Amino acid sequence: MPTKPCLNCGTYLTGNFCSFCGQKDLPAKETFRSLFGQFLGGILNYDSALVKTMARLFGAPGKLSADYLKGQRARYIHPVRLYLFISALFFLSLNYVFTPLEKSLESASQFDQKGQNTSAEKEVPIDIKWGEDQNKVDSYQAFLAQQDSLPAAKKASALEHIVVKQFFKVNTAYPDDADMAEVLLDQAVQMIPQLLFVLLPLLALVNRIVFFRRKKFWYMDHAVFVLHLATSLFITLWLIRWVDYGELAHGWVGWSWISNSLTLLWLGFYLISFTRFYELSWKPSLALWIWVGLWHSILLAIGLGAVLVLSFLWI
Repeated sequence: MPTKPCLNCGTYLTGNFCSFCGQKDLPAKETFRSLFGQFLGGILNYDSALVKTMARLFGAPGKLSADYLKGQRARYIHPVRLYLFISALFFLSLNYVFTPLEKSLESASQFDQKGQNTSAEKEVPIDIKWGEDQNKVDSYQAFLAQQDSLPAAKKASALEHIVVKQFFKVNTAYPDDADMAEVLLDQAVQMIPQLLFVLLPLLALVNRIVFFRRKKFWYMDHAVFVLHLATSLFITLWLIRWVDYGELAHGWVGWSWISNSLTLLWLGFYLISFTRFYELSWKPSLALWIWVGLWHSILLAIGLGAVLVLSFLWI
């Protein structure tokens, strides 16, 4: 006979766990030992699930997604949770580890032992011509003055005003085109996790369209596969960033082959995962993999273009 109700939902307990909400039978008042024990147990359980998930993801490409579709989920981390965890790790390490270290090393390399700047500072002339019959201007104020003298039909639109203003702002802050390109690229890379998360539904839709005759796979099945694929991509990019940092900080000359090898390994991992998950033979799998990869690349290129525009406007 049940003796007491669950403290969480009120359902009478028949064991150590509530049959309705799943909460463990614990006393309402906890000691420090029990509280710390639950916290430590949660971390160890998560670590254990993370190790099992990573081992399955890379040890058997494509099988982790297939296991999830078969209902084998308790032993692994949920695909969305795994993606968010890995992408957050990539984002944080990029912003607070790699980028600050690389910038400090690059700044130090610009100064000699006497503390003098060895890089040649140059003034880059800033001028643009807005409209075929208008003179060039070298500042946003000059652009506004020019606009005041034009008839209404030839005046720039509100969006054009924003672009021109931002152009002069960026060129003033970064007179060297290489520095400006580097800053834009850094901001674009930092937005890759958010970009992929936004594009994931479209990437999964591409797979759904390509395999529309395979009734076995629902749309969310493709989404699970794409989530695991994106997770593996972030881990690969994270490793490549460590190699790049090693080349810059420790002078690992000739170690770029490691980055290239990691890229090729990930492409091979992608192909094997694609073949196993969709249960294809190698010849049709290679053709479909190239076709799907082409459409994924187009979507990513469009997304990166939008990210670069946003980076330029927000720099």
